[in-house]
Amino acid sequence: MSAKKLASQLKLQIEEIKAKGSVSISCDVLIDYLGGIEGGPDGEPSAYDLEMRKVALRDKTEADNRAHQSRLEGFRTVIQMGQNAIKSGLILHGGAVIALIALTGHLFQHERTMKYVPRLAECILPFAVGVFFAALVSTLSYVCQTFFEESDRASHEIARRLNKACLAIGFICLASFVWGVAKTFLTLGSFL
Repeated sequence: MSAKKLASQLKLQIEEIKAKGSVSISCDVLIDYLGGIEGGPDGEPSAYDLEMRKVALRDKTEADNRAHQSRLEGFRTVIQMGQNAIKSGLILHGGAVIALIALTGHLFQHERTMKYVPRLAECILPFAVGVFFAALVSTLSYVCQTFFEESDRASHEIARRLNKACLAIGFICLASFVWGVAKTFLTLGSFL
């Protein structure tokens, strides 16, 4: 019995089952599939046709593998850039805090400049906030990655939301650096 005859008989039987009200299988999908087999070429494919199908399948598989490798490399690059941005935020804010503490300590040593210490110490706050947000982004990005590794849709949705939160917090971190630089500049300018 050829594949076409088998498909025709199976299709008729499934149509009878569907007419009786059975919905335990997706009858429409199966009927469409079998209809596609019925409408296909007669007989078995030739050796040439099989080889051409193998070549086409191999080419498609190789193209899919190249595309997958490209996406994977892009993903790795994005992760590395994100890690570098987090490290840069920590270094920038931490360095600013250390520099301001050193300047404050220097001003604290002289009696005539000690009056500037409280106002200069206030400038540390934006940079300390930036360090906190950079650490928060680092932690959330780890949690986000663990959700991305899960296979269910709910975990991926949580990961996407955490990813967006990380981006927003990263921008807040940058804004706190700008805030700290402006505050420090204005404070130091008022000392003159």
